[in-house]
Amino acid sequence: MQVSEKAKWGYVRIAVLFFNTFLLFLFINLIFVFIPDPASKKLAYYRTLYLSPVNALKKNMDVLSKVYPGKSKEEIISRVEKAPNVKSHPVLEYMDIPVQNNCYYLGIENIRYDLQPFDDSLYKARLNGSVWVFGGSTVFGRGVCSDETITWYLHANDSQNTYLNMGCQGYNQNNETDKLVLLLKKGYRPHSVIFIDGLNDLTTLSMFGFEAAETPSGTNAPYATEFGINQELFSKNSLYFIPVVKWYNQYKASQMAGAGLPVEENIYSPHSRYNQFPYLHYQSFRENIHQPDSLLAKKMFSFYQGNLQLIRQLATAYQFTAHVFFQPLGILFQNNPFIVNKEVFRKRFFHVQQLAYLQKKMCSEIKKGQFYGFTDISYLDRQCALPPYVDLTHYSAAMNELMAKTILNTIKSQ
Repeated sequence: MQVSEKAKWGYVRIAVLFFNTFLLFLFINLIFVFIPDPASKKLAYYRTLYLSPVNALKKNMDVLSKVYPGKSKEEIISRVEKAPNVKSHPVLEYMDIPVQNNCYYLGIENIRYDLQPFDDSLYKARLNGSVWVFGGSTVFGRGVCSDETITWYLHANDSQNTYLNMGCQGYNQNNETDKLVLLLKKGYRPHSVIFIDGLNDLTTLSMFGFEAAETPSGTNAPYATEFGINQELFSKNSLYFIPVVKWYNQYKASQMAGAGLPVEENIYSPHSRYNQFPYLHYQSFRENIHQPDSLLAKKMFSFYQGNLQLIRQLATAYQFTAHVFFQPLGILFQNNPFIVNKEVFRKRFFHVQQLAYLQKKMCSEIKKGQFYGFTDISYLDRQCALPPYVDLTHYSAAMNELMAKTILNTIKSQ
């Protein structure tokens, strides 16, 4: 049976139409790949307000020479460029990527090795009966070598105890208590634990609208099933990653950001934004920073009270002592040399006002005795004789030494 010329012509027209439509679709999406979304534009602006160590290596070595006094350029480079990034962890959301170089050495249980010799079997034996020091990248010691961390100075000033560096970049106190529980489940038993927290806690509490106990470190965990590695390869959620669709939702999210997103949302309600509009929810909290007010302060108090209660009960059950220290915040340090324009930075940088407000509230409550077991050491950066920060947030060796001595004096006096 022969196909008529008319049918052939109709088929060709339809094929050309579909082909051109497909090309148009690709062209539109290619355009939107190169159009910055509101979130990335905002982030790019924020990065102009401070100097990163990597940029300082290229443009302003004088700043790094001042915060690393007596160090050669090669020594500074090793501290800046050899620090690890993070990768997924099967239980704790993520961990530091294990590395072994002349400045950073990570071993079993993602511990940063500070004490020679760097031997896995020796460190495994040290886990029992030692002091576990938890915190974020400031405890981990980003920007300083192994003999310049808080835990190294703790051991240097108290050789009767072994201090293990459990710090992980980006962790807040929720992650740290999770890691404590994981280590206890594995059968390890500390002599005591120390938490040094503040920056990551206050930042994430300001950014995310989840309840205090459910506050994550980043956007990976709460949205992993829908928009992460766990989603089905071809599902309706895959459509959100088409560039034009993604850009549109990011734009919608930017319009919502200042429109009263909840400080704490009930994610167990089927009517919550988290369940009704998951992708828009995800994009909105990339954009949103909650205003410094009483609701945010109440959430912070709930965050620390819940974790403090858990730490105390674990300490009683597993027979160890516990101490929590509220840390100095480099973003609020008046003389931080990495701030490009101090006046604009304090007015425009995305969470300076939130950090200043929450720090003041927390210090006040600690002073009143509302958080028994907490010690405020947020003032120490103003007492450090040498530059206390090696970048916008991370402590110098001199600052780590001062913090270690203060922590030991506080513990001995309690």
